[in-house]
Amino acid sequence: MAAVRRPPAASSLIPPDWRSMQETIFITGATGLVGSNLANRLLHRRPEATVVLLVRNRSSTTLHSLRRSTRVQLVEGGLDHDGFHAGPSRDRKALTDRVTEIYHVAAETRFHAPWHELESINIEGTRRLIAFALECSKLRR
Repeated sequence: MAAVRRPPAASSLIPPDWRSMQETIFITGATGLVGSNLANRLLHRRPEATVVLLVRNRSSTTLHSLRRSTRVQLVEGGLDHDGFHAGPSRDRKALTDRVTEIYHVAAETRFHAPWHELESINIEGTRRLIAFALECSKLRR
């Protein structure tokens, strides 16, 4: 009977210098109930981390408390467009070079929304975010 090969231990897959890496957390859906609470908790529990929020509208009242932190950066855009409309490609590259964690909590939740809007955000938006994640060279989570 052939020997069963075990996958490498998770600890061997983590770069040895991961604790010294500057953490940059990217969050979608930060203007919603779940996303805003998640962002606040991460800011409180991870004082060394920078939190980047993908937002459709910078003037959202939900962002008021988050904007007071010097560790919060807003990227105006949305999951309904390739590249999130996050600015020039050099800005996207700068972001993908430093993001270490991604939390995707954005969604279109209106039950009466037209199918094409639901599909654009909830299905295609998730695909766009996965493509973005694959570009992130320091992504751990």
